[in-house]
Amino acid sequence: MPGLDRALAGEAYLIVVFFCLFASLAAAETTDVRLLSWDDGMAVALSPDKAELSAILSALPAEYEDVNSDGGPYRRYALAHKAVDGVKLGSAWTVLSMTGRLSCKVSSFTVTVPDSFDLATLVEGTHGAPCSEPLLLAQVQCDGALSSDGIALPGTTAQMANLGEGRDPTAEERSAWLADPAIVALKARAVAEAKPSGHPVKTEVLVSPMTLGDRGLLVVQGRFYTLEGEDFCGNEDVSMEWGGLVDAGGARLLELPDATIDAVYQLGGASDLYTLESERDGRQSLVDSQRKTLVSHTSEWCVCGC
Repeated sequence: MPGLDRALAGEAYLIVVFFCLFASLAAAETTDVRLLSWDDGMAVALSPDKAELSAILSALPAEYEDVNSDGGPYRRYALAHKAVDGVKLGSAWTVLSMTGRLSCKVSSFTVTVPDSFDLATLVEGTHGAPCSEPLLLAQVQCDGALSSDGIALPGTTAQMANLGEGRDPTAEERSAWLADPAIVALKARAVAEAKPSGHPVKTEVLVSPMTLGDRGLLVVQGRFYTLEGEDFCGNEDVSMEWGGLVDAGGARLLELPDATIDAVYQLGGASDLYTLESERDGRQSLVDSQRKTLVSHTSEWCVCGC
């Protein structure tokens, strides 16, 4: 039956095309994922290579907006580019943040730089301080309000874990984590750092349930600190945070003696977990289950509450 054979062949072709398209979109979710960043509002952080960055900084427009913060004076430039770092003006992006899933479109590009800067230093990255880096952003218009701690990606299959209400750990959970060698070593560092002040080191542990589809997870957030744990803006308190991830059966998936977990995702339709992690220096990274960093960015650029 030639007609039936042609129809079946056509259906098979469409199925192959569909799966190829799905695989392509899924791959884009893990290769084109970006982080959100703050600069007078949330936007999508960009990381162009040195050649593109040099070209942008070498041809900044004459007009700029003065930006003053506790880190010093800065200049924010509106760029007339049609694309930056592979992101096109008008392109559609899905944003997953604490306010949920949003549909967004890129509306413009901006770059913020110190008021006085040396082009070669900015391009080569020999600045030393995060707030002396050029901050390139894709400004987006979304169907809802953006919040911090999130990712932006071109696909739509990604999922973000829903965070439940935090609770105190059970005695067994607490003792198991505090006996972990990496956490023991971190507490020893905190005790040594607190010794000159004479203040005792206190311990705080919080467990928060998460659901990702039909999968249950527990995020563990811990801290060793003195007094109020305010170690910024010249305060002499000690504060060392750490984190971990456990599945619903109690199996430990991840321990982070020098970082905390902000969010958990599944990308590209796969079951692998991706964690959004924050380090003490303010750097935020999206890391896969093999501990490979997909993208990293200083999430709080020159924002200080001092």
